[in-house]
Amino acid sequence: MANTKPPPDRDRLTQAETRSEGDEERGRITHPWLEWLRDLAGVADKSPQHLFTVSLEDQQASIGATDMSDGSLSAGLYRASYYARISQVATTSSSLTVTLGWTDDDFPRTHTLKIKRTTVRTWVDVDTPLRVD
Repeated sequence: MANTKPPPDRDRLTQAETRSEGDEERGRITHPWLEWLRDLAGVADKSPQHLFTVSLEDQQASIGATDMSDGSLSAGLYRASYYARISQVATTSSSLTVTLGWTDDDFPRTHTLKIKRTTVRTWVDVDTPLRVD
């Protein structure tokens, strides 16, 4: 994700301007703030972006590792989101486990969630931040 300069908070935000005698005094944004806001807009345009979607429906057995990155993630901060729902009542005891794995500062990390309930209405919706190196 791109970085931006800190705001020019020591500069005035607006500068008074009078167009002609009798006109209301108006304020205009100062050049340092205008420049900072333009830079900020450029940063906002570059982030966030939806990168990849993996959809696995009607699963009845274990799913092997699935690469959500397509092998092409640049270093940076990401948000991984997933939704899982029990859609079929189990005939025997069962559970659902979702594990996300990534590398942060050359150290492998994981985020794991286990669902042990087996009713059809059981669901989970998760967002988790990931820093990838």
